[in-house]
Amino acid sequence: MKLHHIGVVVKDIVSAAAWWRDVCGYHQEGQLVHDPVQKVTVQLWRGPDGVCVELIAPAGEDSRVAAFLKERGGGLYHLCYEVDDLDAVLAALRKVGAFPVTKAEPAVAFGGKRVVFLVSPQRVMMELLEEART
Repeated sequence: MKLHHIGVVVKDIVSAAAWWRDVCGYHQEGQLVHDPVQKVTVQLWRGPDGVCVELIAPAGEDSRVAAFLKERGGGLYHLCYEVDDLDAVLAALRKVGAFPVTKAEPAVAFGGKRVVFLVSPQRVMMELLEEART
C-alpha cells in the first residue's frame, strides 16, 4: 500500500484551495470533478513535498460527506492508499479488523479506477484506490 492522498472535507473548494495554495504552497493537480456516485465534488492539490490533498465538498444533502461537514465542520476525512489488487488488500484488511463502509465502485476523479472506503480498527477512515487492472 502506498499513500496516494489525504482527503479533507471542505464547505467550498475554491475558498479552501486558496488557503492550500497561498499558505501551504500547494499547486492544483487537476480540475474540479463531480462524482455522481460518491455525490461529491473533488479537486487534487499537490504540496512542495509531493504530498497530495484531495479537497472534497458535498454535492447535495445526501452526499456521504454532508453529515461530516455539518457535524464536525469538515476537516481530515480519510487517508487514501493506492493498491495493486483492491480485492486482495481489502480481504487482508478485513481479516485484521478493518470493515468496509462502501462497496468497491469506479471513481470519476480517478479515471474510473475502483475505490472502496473502510474503517481501520483504530477508527481511521481509509480509501483504497486500485491501480489500473491488467
